[in-house]
Amino acid sequence: MIEVGEGGPGHFPWIESRTGCVLTRNARVLVAWRNGEILGMLAFDAWTPGSVQFHMAVEKAIAWRRLRPALLDYAFRHAGKQVIVGVVPSHNLRSLRMAQRLGGVQTHRVKDGWDLGDDLIVFELRR
Repeated sequence: MIEVGEGGPGHFPWIESRTGCVLTRNARVLVAWRNGEILGMLAFDAWTPGSVQFHMAVEKAIAWRRLRPALLDYAFRHAGKQVIVGVVPSHNLRSLRMAQRLGGVQTHRVKDGWDLGDDLIVFELRR
């Protein structure tokens, strides 16, 4: 059985090492695990009154079955945000597909925003 629950700052390195993000002290994480093994994680950071930015990483694709509803519930119901923002490097095709499957709409493209020749794709997911 996969369980999802809140993690703490001690979990930050796990998602930071997989996404390249650097979380702030205001970040919050949701962890999907089974038998003590982390299968995936969501991080919420860059809070504004109406939005939150999220980062995602999974070790096992099955973790998405539990993380997807947790993402929406946490950001929209628990945190009361109107918009979830995702930023994905253009080389990360797997994450780009996942952002679209989650219902994210590409709103911006920042040329060379990740690295020279590697754009940042900005997605938004509205309530």
